Amino acid sequence: MIRKIFLLFAIVPIVALVAGCGGGGGGVSKPSAPNNFKADRVWVKNGTDLTQKVTLTWDAVNGAQSYKIYIKVEGETTSSLLKEVSSAPYTYNLSSDLYALDINYFVSAVVNGVEGEQAQASAPAPPPPSPF
Repeated sequence: MIRKIFLLFAIVPIVALVAGCGGGGGGVSKPSAPNNFKADRVWVKNGTDLTQKVTLTWDAVNGAQSYKIYIKVEGETTSSLLKEVSSAPYTYNLSSDLYALDINYFVSAVVNGVEGEQAQASAPAPPPPSPF
């Protein structure tokens, strides 16, 4: 009987210790969302071609190794990963099938493998340049 009680008191603290170590990310907190996130969407003329260029900018997050950029196009219910980059700014040419649609962008910092909170920026469709 004493052996069973001793064994119980030996096992309970170990179980409590193991239970306290899991699930919560080991005390690692999520990085904050990048500040001053902006999306600049403009028409660009290249010879006779017109394209839309998007430039995304944000303030660096201390300790971030990378940033994940997500895109959500008007009419879609979820966002999808657009690109993972090492720093701001990020500029790209928008696909022509998206020219007339409003777009929301999201960016999050990745610190020590932990993805942080997201910042959001909107990029409404710009009016067509004249003459179009």
